[in-house]
Amino acid sequence: MKSDTFREDFQELLPAFLSSDTCLEMFHYLLDLPCVAAAVETREKLQANNDSVLETLVDFITRNESGSTDTVDKLKQLHGALKLSNTSYSVVSCSKNVAPLLERFFSQVYEEDDIDILKKLCPSIIERSLSLYDVEGYREEIEIVLGKYFLKFLQLHPDIIGEMQYEMSIFLSCLPGIMSAPTLASNLVWCVGEFLSSEISTKCTIETTTSMYESFEALAYEVSKNLADNDESYSKFLSCLMSALCKLSSRNQQLTARVLICLSKLANQQTTNDKMKGNIKKIIVDRANELSAILKIPNFASVLFNRRLSEKGKRNITVVETTARFLRQEY
Repeated sequence: MKSDTFREDFQELLPAFLSSDTCLEMFHYLLDLPCVAAAVETREKLQANNDSVLETLVDFITRNESGSTDTVDKLKQLHGALKLSNTSYSVVSCSKNVAPLLERFFSQVYEEDDIDILKKLCPSIIERSLSLYDVEGYREEIEIVLGKYFLKFLQLHPDIIGEMQYEMSIFLSCLPGIMSAPTLASNLVWCVGEFLSSEISTKCTIETTTSMYESFEALAYEVSKNLADNDESYSKFLSCLMSALCKLSSRNQQLTARVLICLSKLANQQTTNDKMKGNIKKIIVDRANELSAILKIPNFASVLFNRRLSEKGKRNITVVETTARFLRQEY
């Protein structure tokens, strides 16, 4: 029997299961489906190891009743124990069904627009992007869905960004982890730059802005240092980081001089980067110079970097690019 035989039926049933009490467990269980398939296949072998912690994890993930969802801290251990099963037919087949189910789940969440559900899901999206079972192609497929809906959810309720500082700091502390989830990482950085403001969330203070700025600045230097030729994902992420740094500094004038120094250093790093050739180097250097030119007119920068989103959630990119070109010619 094919693994997707009942997928469409289950997609129709998913909305009926969704509530503030069940949403988080459903989210975790959908992501864990390939791991569940692997655990069912190898349960007897795992139990024979007489590892009480591992046995508890296997019992939990193959449970028949709903319960606690706090399994993320020990998922790495379980994934490691099930590593040899990640190529089995049932596990691979199961993994291919998760993205469509997750899409259906998230689309229903988006449609219902329940702030209580979104406050639970958004931090968990960040957390779980670093804890996915290692099946070929699975992480990449799921990460795109996570990144897509994380952005959509934050555009619905921008104030949620002020409640995820811990999860964001953990996520941003590991470059390999970030680059394994490039869509989510770029969207997270964009959301921080766009929405981390006291005008949007009362939990966003000057200290919060400064702390996030420092995290972004350190990350920008690390990404720039690791940038190599034809590394498109790193270059896009670095460009996103530079823009976010400018947006954050426009809300705290004490950071303006600091971001100008940062942009100058990033441009110089790429100018002397022997690993970089061709267009990518030019794009990064030009972007740094454009942003620096805008920041040199503080009043204008404050307005430009804090433009409110339109109803469709898109910035007026044409205005930004035209202004940047003009300023680059002036300076």
